[in-house]
Amino acid sequence: MSIFDGTRTAAGMAAVAGYVNAVAYLGLHAFVAPMTGTVVQAGFELAAREWLGALLSLLAIVTFTSGVAIARYVRRDGRGPGLCWLLSAVVLAIAGVRPLEGLASLAPIAGALGCLNGSQTRFGMVTLNTTFLTGNLERLGEAIGDRGMQHRPAQLACIATIVLAYLMGSTAGAAAAQNLSAPLLVPATVLALMGVVAQVRRQTGGAPI
Repeated sequence: MSIFDGTRTAAGMAAVAGYVNAVAYLGLHAFVAPMTGTVVQAGFELAAREWLGALLSLLAIVTFTSGVAIARYVRRDGRGPGLCWLLSAVVLAIAGVRPLEGLASLAPIAGALGCLNGSQTRFGMVTLNTTFLTGNLERLGEAIGDRGMQHRPAQLACIATIVLAYLMGSTAGAAAAQNLSAPLLVPATVLALMGVVAQVRRQTGGAPI
């Protein structure tokens, strides 16, 4: 996969993740991929003896991690990421056909994003996460401060594109949460299309998306 193909794929994954995180935060008051914030939130809730909130936060951590593990299991025999995208799409669609509420919504959404993140972390010459951005921003800062950054413009562009795509996805998700009755069906559809295209290209020997 070239850096340009990788950037396109990573941007699509990041936009979906940003969208889903925005919808989940507005509907459930919890992030479903940035686990650092979720751990801190769980600490606040435990200190305040808000047991249900703490349970929700801890459940998000467990299901996100489980989603990553499932993705790595699916891919360990050389399978492409398309199957993981299709799996995430199905889970998001199931979670999205009913109003967002509590454990019944948080667990599958966090698991779906964990599976999405674990499906692919290598994009051309760059290793990145697509459902949370802290590590990517750290790499961007390191690259900017590195004297050899002039030799890595494509990598810098890939990181910057992911951040922008995540922001755009979050904006779209926030708008959809306020205007659509089933906002999660949008990213489910996008991931399903990405998964189908990836699987078709894999079967026909075409270039990855």
